[in-house]
Amino acid sequence: MAERAAARRHFDWEGCFNARDLGGLPVASGGATRHGVFVRGDTICDLTEDGRRSLLDDGVRTIVDLRGEQELERRPNPFAEIGGVLFVHRPLNDPGVTARISAIDDPTERYRLMLDGNGERIAAIFDVFATCPRTLLFHCFAGRDRTGIVAAMLLRIAGVPDRAIVEDFAISDERLARRYDEWSQAWSEEDKARVERSIVEAEATIRGTLGHLDARYGGVEAYLTTNGLATAAIDRLRADLIGPGRPPER
Repeated sequence: MAERAAARRHFDWEGCFNARDLGGLPVASGGATRHGVFVRGDTICDLTEDGRRSLLDDGVRTIVDLRGEQELERRPNPFAEIGGVLFVHRPLNDPGVTARISAIDDPTERYRLMLDGNGERIAAIFDVFATCPRTLLFHCFAGRDRTGIVAAMLLRIAGVPDRAIVEDFAISDERLARRYDEWSQAWSEEDKARVERSIVEAEATIRGTLGHLDARYGGVEAYLTTNGLATAAIDRLRADLIGPGRPPER
């Protein structure tokens, strides 16, 4: 996958709109993040047969589904029973956190709540990331909020400047424009206003989220280790993201 992905960041798997490699982003120490290590995505439940084949052809060997239990029950992950790929379900949100988020209009406050209420869950997700085979795809539903938080934290570990993290985060709304058009047909006016605010405030939201990690926890690494992730796991993630050559097979 590393060679094929080097020419592009986005993956046009039929039925998936918001999948992109975290490679190719600048690193403060010089160089760029490595392709073929981590891919962030939206739901893969709508992939066509060709789309599923393309995902596998592009080298994905681990899929981490960040959706909740009920989401998975409603829309089972098509790769849970497919050989040749490791499927791991790691819900990011505690059900109680999900309920509290639904009552909050401020997108930055929603993200802060996800961090504050899911520390051990997020650390467990990163432990999976550190140990599972590459290339690893992680996704939620839209590939924007839960996936966006996790992607921003991974990029921080790699030493990607906040400016580039913010720019990468904002790409999701561009990629999801067609989805928004479809989904909006079933939205209430309140839903539409909430989504519109999230889009308008996207860059401020992820900046505020990174700032919250710094101010309250002392940064991404301190947040993860406080919640149970070994320092060695963080070191492996950093080495995989910015090390030379192809990422190691795990």
